[in-house]
Amino acid sequence: MNDALDALSSHDPTWLDEEHARLMRGTRGDLPWSKHTAHRLDAATRATLATVWRARADAERRSAPIFATWLVDLTGAGADARVLSVTARAVLDEVRHAELFEDLARAYGAPERAPSTALPVMPDDPEVPLRWQAAREALSLSVVAETFSLAMLHALRDAAGDPLVRAVLARVVGDESLHARLGWTLLAQWIPHDDGLRAYLAAHAPSVLADYVAMVFGDPEALPDEAYDARLAAHGVLPQRTLWTLFETVYRTLWRPTFVRWGATLPEGVPRRSAQRGA
Repeated sequence: MNDALDALSSHDPTWLDEEHARLMRGTRGDLPWSKHTAHRLDAATRATLATVWRARADAERRSAPIFATWLVDLTGAGADARVLSVTARAVLDEVRHAELFEDLARAYGAPERAPSTALPVMPDDPEVPLRWQAAREALSLSVVAETFSLAMLHALRDAAGDPLVRAVLARVVGDESLHARLGWTLLAQWIPHDDGLRAYLAAHAPSVLADYVAMVFGDPEALPDEAYDARLAAHGVLPQRTLWTLFETVYRTLWRPTFVRWGATLPEGVPRRSAQRGA
């Protein structure tokens, strides 16, 4: 015991480096970094890719506190240990992804920088039971955001020709699949036993979708007409219009049929903020 107590007072940060490296190995280890083909690209293309991957790293870093907040609400909502353990794992997954994408950004030439300190805002609704709030977070975070992330990462991986990028995307796909399944499984367990919850989620489904569209795509009608660029696709970047078409497909084949079964009123096309507000 004395050795353990002495370690607490030594203020030696080496253990933090070692433990962080151990936790990151689950995602970052054994990837084919030596096969990365960034050196074959011109400087402008590398700069574009560095910007994209750094933005993705920041998005993953922001996802970690979102999952952490969800973990707190799930605990208060009485979720069992299975749900809490997988949600806790998702927090660590997002930190791993952020580090991995940051490594890729630097490989394309992004300069060193302090990590992003941007924090996400999770809406709080004290007027409803905490179980309903945790379910709405499952809808927003897992059933919508992580589900589309899974579909998008599959598309990016299928188009990627660079061995390192393809390996990175394949590894993250596995984690995103788990994150998405968590929300779908949770709602499948909760909804059949709570008609009020079903109605609550049905009422929120259109705005959850519309808010996500605004965050990821802005105004889809104003997306630039980018030509498919094989060089960018090989390194994990597809045109936004291609990804919007993918989003519409997921909406038509998965989200809309499911949410309508819950009682939601949804249009044929993806809900938009402007349409809801009558603009």
